[in-house]
Amino acid sequence: MTIARLAGLDLVAVAVAYLVAVAFRVGGRVEIAEPEQAVALAALAAAVQVGGNAALGVYRKSWYLSRSRDLVDLGAPALAAALVVAALNVSTGLHGVPFAALPVAAVLAFALLVARRLRRRWRTIIRAILGQREVPLSPFVPLGAAPDPARAIIPSTASIRAAMEAIDRDVSRIALLVGAGGELVGTVTDGDARRAILAGTSLDSPASSIMKAQPVVAERDMTDDEIVALMLTRSVRQVPVVDESGRVLDIKLLDRMTRTAEEPVPVLIMAGGLGRRLGDITRYIPKPLVEVAGRPILATLIQDLAAQGFRRVILAVGHKAELIERYFGDGRRFGVTISYVRDARPLGTAGAIAAALPQLEREFIVTNADLLTRVNFDELVAFHRAERDDLTIGIIESTY
Repeated sequence: MTIARLAGLDLVAVAVAYLVAVAFRVGGRVEIAEPEQAVALAALAAAVQVGGNAALGVYRKSWYLSRSRDLVDLGAPALAAALVVAALNVSTGLHGVPFAALPVAAVLAFALLVARRLRRRWRTIIRAILGQREVPLSPFVPLGAAPDPARAIIPSTASIRAAMEAIDRDVSRIALLVGAGGELVGTVTDGDARRAILAGTSLDSPASSIMKAQPVVAERDMTDDEIVALMLTRSVRQVPVVDESGRVLDIKLLDRMTRTAEEPVPVLIMAGGLGRRLGDITRYIPKPLVEVAGRPILATLIQDLAAQGFRRVILAVGHKAELIERYFGDGRRFGVTISYVRDARPLGTAGAIAAALPQLEREFIVTNADLLTRVNFDELVAFHRAERDDLTIGIIESTY
């Protein structure tokens, strides 16, 4: 929006506020309100208020309503405009805008300008205020639930949105596209869906446009060892088991087939950052609650940890910690136990780990709350133990 248009709309908003205040004061009896004077004074008040806003830099492209000081930039000119009208009432004896209407007019004019600058953020603000009651959470598959092909299967004509719903329904985290005869024609993982969203693809587009048309599959007479070797060789976490006609019989998961009997280690998640690099997106909600593919980033990570069998999660929180705590609570609805470590001031990764030590064990995993890649944490722990290292760092090869 251009500066001239923004200022012009503010002029109209302020003038309307004054006229509404006058109408309210006279009980709707416009004939006794000296309408010509009221319109003239409303226009003058609008000019004074918008001129004051301009002098304070409100119309600069870099100005943004995010701090209490910014409210002063909008509020001081509103007060000044009301005082100018009051002074004219005293000096001229005219009362187009009665004294009693001035407080209402000033407050309404201020409120309208604030609301105009927040209009694109109401949905985000409301979600942040209401917390978990309004932020959508995908269905949680309980720990220990076996993969169920019936939950993952969708028609080959289904949309990407339907594929994402199927991915959320089953612990396998995969959508299986089948043809009219029930034969498997392709698969879609949440990674495929995320890449499509980032590329600007509509969720109503056919899932077949992003599916793997020649997916890795296991034949039903293969042994578990052969299936594990297949998944390791092809670098996949899940494979559908098919019969001779290509119909899906089962879904095998690598982490389920290779999981040890040891209790999973606790996971410390860094969720206290300010998220400044996201600019406007994190003005009112912390970065971990920013939604990607319809749900908060941190919710996706915690659900992934739960699906892999990790039960203890510690969140190191700081910036807007109360919103994160309200959304995730004790973790029960995610199938995990969540506790919190609060940073009264930014401590950095090492500081947060030190603060969380009383809740940690000899081995633990540390990860960031904005992680949107699929990590097999079971394999990471197994590798760490096999190498007998003091520290293991997981990295990915950049795809761009």
